[in-house]
Amino acid sequence: MKPLAELRSALEAAVEAMESALRELENPQEGADIEALQRNFDAAKDSHRQASEAYQRAVVVQEARAGIPPEAAPVAEPDEPTAAEREHATPKRGLDRDAQKVGGEPLVYTRRGHQLCSDMYKAHYGDQAARERLDAHKRQVLDTPYPQDVHGEQRAAITQTLGEGGELIAPVYLQEQWVGVPRAGRPIADSLHQMPWVHTNSINYPKVKTGATVAVQTDTGAVSDAAVTTELITGTAQTIAGEQEVSQQLVDLAMPGVDEVIFDDLTRAYDTQVDVKIIEGSVTSAKGINALTGTTAVTFTEASPKQGKFYSKLAKAIAEVNLGIFQIPDVIAMHPIRWAWMLAALDTQERPLIVPVGQPGFNAMGLETRVAAEAIVGNMFGIPVIVDASIPSTKGAGTNQDEVYIYRSEHLHLRESVPVLRIFPEVLSSKLEVRYQLYGYYNVILGRLPKAISIISGTGLAAPTF
Repeated sequence: MKPLAELRSALEAAVEAMESALRELENPQEGADIEALQRNFDAAKDSHRQASEAYQRAVVVQEARAGIPPEAAPVAEPDEPTAAEREHATPKRGLDRDAQKVGGEPLVYTRRGHQLCSDMYKAHYGDQAARERLDAHKRQVLDTPYPQDVHGEQRAAITQTLGEGGELIAPVYLQEQWVGVPRAGRPIADSLHQMPWVHTNSINYPKVKTGATVAVQTDTGAVSDAAVTTELITGTAQTIAGEQEVSQQLVDLAMPGVDEVIFDDLTRAYDTQVDVKIIEGSVTSAKGINALTGTTAVTFTEASPKQGKFYSKLAKAIAEVNLGIFQIPDVIAMHPIRWAWMLAALDTQERPLIVPVGQPGFNAMGLETRVAAEAIVGNMFGIPVIVDASIPSTKGAGTNQDEVYIYRSEHLHLRESVPVLRIFPEVLSSKLEVRYQLYGYYNVILGRLPKAISIISGTGLAAPTF
C-alpha cells in the first residue's frame, strides 16, 4: 500500500485536474469540441473518485494499526506438580483451560498470553512467528476431541446459530464497496448539440416561417414577389432538483461518508431526469422529442414483426429527414431491447445480419462496434446507433411498444447549467438533521426544424421475443 502522504498528494492532484476540466467545460474556447471537453471532465471525475477511495482505505488501515494494543507479556509456566499432587489429581481430557494445556501441550492462546486477533493481523503483514502460532493453534483445535461429561457421553457443540454461539461471529461490512441504485444514463441528451449555458429563463430564436419566391421573369413582366413571414422559437429554462434529509448522527458516523452516497445518487438521478425530459417533456417551450409537433411519423404495423421489415421502415425514416431538411440524419436512437432484437436477426442460413466490426458479414444490415448498455453501439446505413433505456417502452394500445428516433443532432439544441450541490445544517437543526440538496437548469430547443426528426412507432415495435 502506498504511503498516506503520497495518496493524499494524488487526491489533491485529482481535485485540481477535475476543477481544471470543469473550468474548460464551463468556459469553452471558440470552436472547442464540447463533447471532448465533457469526456475530459468525466475522466477527471472518475480519477478523483478512484483517488478518494484509495485515500480513504489507507486512512482506515492507519487507524486500525494505531488501535492495536501492545502485546502482553507471556504468562510464566506453572511449577511442575509433585508426585503426590499428580497421584491425587483428577484426570482431564481434551481442552484444559485451567491448566493452560491441551493434551499435555501448552495452549498457544490464553487470556494473558499471545492474542489471536493480534497474531492474525501480524501474520497478514508477514510476521512469521505469528503465522507459526496460528498454525499451532489450528492443529490444537483440530486435534482436540469434544469435551465429555462424567458419564462419558459427548456434549453438544456450540454452532454459528444465534443463541448457540452465533453471536460470537462478527459480521463484516465492506463499506467501500457500497452499492448504489441502478439508474439509466443520458445518451440521447449527450448526443444533442451542446450549447453554452445562458443565464436567463427564456431564449428566443427568430425563424423564417415562409420564404420568398422566385420565378422566370419575361421581358417587362412582373417579378415574383411574396412576403417573407417570420416567427419565434422559444425555449424556457427548466429546473431539476432533489434533496435528502439525514440525521446528524449518520453524517458524523457513517463510513463511507453519507454525503458521498447521497450526492452520487442525486447526481445520477439528475442526469436520468434530464434525458427523460428531452425525450418526453411536455412543458410548453420545453417539449421533448416525442411531444413536438411537425416531426415525421413513420408507422411500423406488423402482427409478427421481422427485422427485415423494420430495416425498410428505418430507410423510410432516414429518407423523410433528407426530404424535410435536405440533410442526412446523424443519429439513430433506440431502446436497448430493440437493438438486442436487431442483433438476434439471422438470414436463411442462420448468419447474423448485424455483425461485430472486423468480422465478415453476408448481406449485413449493420455493424456492432461496441458492447454497451447505453452508448453508441454500432451503425446502420452508416449512421451511428445509440441505445437509451429512457426511451419509453409502454406506448401503443397494448402499452408494450417502444419507439425509434432518427434525427439530425445539430438542429436539437441543449443548454445546461452546472448542477449545484448544497448542504443546510441549520434549517433542520431542531431535529438534529442535515438537508442535502442538488439543483440545476436546462434549456432545450428541439423544434427549430421539426422535420429534422423522424419517429418510428407502431405494433411492429411491440416487446420482442427471442
